[in-house]
Amino acid sequence: MDQAQAQAQSAREAYHSLDLDLAQEQARAAVDTCERGGCDSADMARYYVLLGMVEYAATQDRDRARAMFRQAVHTDATVELDPELATPDLQAILVDAREDVAIDGSLSPEEVARRSGGTGSTGGTDEPRGHEGASCHSDDACMSGLICEDNQCIPGERVEEEQPWQRFFLEVGFNMAAATASHQMTPTDAPTLGTFPGSASIPDRLDPQLDDDPANDSYYLGGRNGCNATAPAGSATTATADNYCVRVTSGLFVFAPGIHVGVGAWLTERIGLSLRARIGFGNGGGTLAFVQVGLRAHFRLVVPKPDGLHVSLFLGGGVGQIQVRPKQIGADRPWARTGLGGVELGANIGYRFTPNVGIFVQPGAYALFPDFSLGLQATVGLDLAFGSAGGPPPPPPAPEPEDDDRDGDRILNHNDACPDQAEDVDGFEDEDGCPELDNDNDGIVDTADACPREAEDMDGFEDGDGCPERDNDGDGVPDVDDACPNEVGVGIARGCPEPDRDGDGIVDRMDNCPDQAGPRENHGCEEEQFVEIQEDRLVITQIIYFRTNRDVIEERSFPLLAQIANVLNSHPEIAHIAIEGHTDSRGRARNNLLLSQRRARSVMNHLVNIGGVDAARLSSEGYGSTRPVVENASTEEEHAQNRRVEFVIHHDAM
Repeated sequence: MDQAQAQAQSAREAYHSLDLDLAQEQARAAVDTCERGGCDSADMARYYVLLGMVEYAATQDRDRARAMFRQAVHTDATVELDPELATPDLQAILVDAREDVAIDGSLSPEEVARRSGGTGSTGGTDEPRGHEGASCHSDDACMSGLICEDNQCIPGERVEEEQPWQRFFLEVGFNMAAATASHQMTPTDAPTLGTFPGSASIPDRLDPQLDDDPANDSYYLGGRNGCNATAPAGSATTATADNYCVRVTSGLFVFAPGIHVGVGAWLTERIGLSLRARIGFGNGGGTLAFVQVGLRAHFRLVVPKPDGLHVSLFLGGGVGQIQVRPKQIGADRPWARTGLGGVELGANIGYRFTPNVGIFVQPGAYALFPDFSLGLQATVGLDLAFGSAGGPPPPPPAPEPEDDDRDGDRILNHNDACPDQAEDVDGFEDEDGCPELDNDNDGIVDTADACPREAEDMDGFEDGDGCPERDNDGDGVPDVDDACPNEVGVGIARGCPEPDRDGDGIVDRMDNCPDQAGPRENHGCEEEQFVEIQEDRLVITQIIYFRTNRDVIEERSFPLLAQIANVLNSHPEIAHIAIEGHTDSRGRARNNLLLSQRRARSVMNHLVNIGGVDAARLSSEGYGSTRPVVENASTEEEHAQNRRVEFVIHHDAM
């Protein structure tokens, strides 16, 4: 098969490249492909050998390689090693595999010797392989009558390994029962009494049968003489079934089909108990009707096993109602009662296709009471089993390795990097067997380290606890970004306290007059201020007035612009101010846009030319009516709010 050949070739190439994982994968694939069909026995055997060779190279497992070689020899007795991959060790394993097959009877000793390169006996000595005293690893390596004990073949009886079996079972089947009818049976119902005149040869009688032939009569008075007595007219006055009996004229054996259901459990390998129920409905004369429940005790005749043939005997008893309808000549008669219970004896012969599913046949015999009747029965059906039990005992626990553990840390010396120092088992690198006394290597032993997994930052601040203090001053600015790590500051000042040069309680960056003390309501200046510094903008509390529809600033706004210029000149840390002009929505949009641009530029020019502000720190832009404060303005007051100039702070130069 081309595919299997290609896979085998890939395995050989991977073997030569020392990629043993790939070699195993491809060799297994070749075997799988061949097993699915299309290979002859010679190819199949070669692929088994190839798989054994690469697996031995990968695992050094002789038994595994030997099993593969044994399978190869079973498939083709002439198989040989691949000469490109063969080694003396592999050749010896193949010889052992051939001898295994010879013991199984697949090869003659002469063939084994020939395949092993010898001319004499299979083992190269006068002793056959597996002889008494020979080395072994299992009973299969020893001759018949010998067992392997302490790696040596000695006389002994081999014990078959116990197989698992199912503890519980359920039976569902079809039942055919038969019982004997008797002249002495009691009818289930009292006959209808009357005086039936006789003839010259037949006296008057109480029998309900209307003809003159007593052979057809169903009921007779019991009387002192039993069922065969004839009674004169009027001799019985009480019409109860117990006063009469059935006279059977034909068919002493009656039959009935029925349904069988049983459920039980094996208490031991051999002994079991079950509950069973049977129900059958008769139909006309010569039939049997019954409803029974009962208990059975079972005894296995064969050792239990998960599948195959199983045989057991059962003895049981039951209670219920059993009725027999004898066959009468020329008449359909009422039932006769035969018993309320009985005992049974039988066998169960079954076959399990799987550990859980099988079929069974149950022949048996039974006796019914109190009106004695014998019967036979046979049941066929389906057997379902579950609840696994038995099987070989679990292997004994592996003996503790002889290797010592000198330091008592439960890591054996050959795996312990520090066999004389116990591992501290603290969840940190516990597999190497060495105690990690300072997990984070910060120079503080774990027993004194409040943070044994985090190294102390050793920055001179609380370095004795072993924990890194990432924000020494607790100002929310990490020490790595904090220019003043031991002084509480703010982020905008890189973690340093903000200065207040004039000591008026207002930090310099928010002080309109940082070098002149003033009250807070004047934002740090002596005079009233119409400008307030915020984080992202300068807020003005007055309007910058322009002449109507022009960009000329009215003089009444000059003091406001002077304060703005003073703030900017006093705060060189403000890198850039964007001056934005806005109009209301009245008029044409393009005219409004151009007007807002001119007005913003006019304010910028005033701050540069009159206020002395560096022009590089300013820019202007007009937005017309596109950014209203009040949407859909309708009143003069709302329009006035939309006509404005804003000063937006950019902390980076533009």
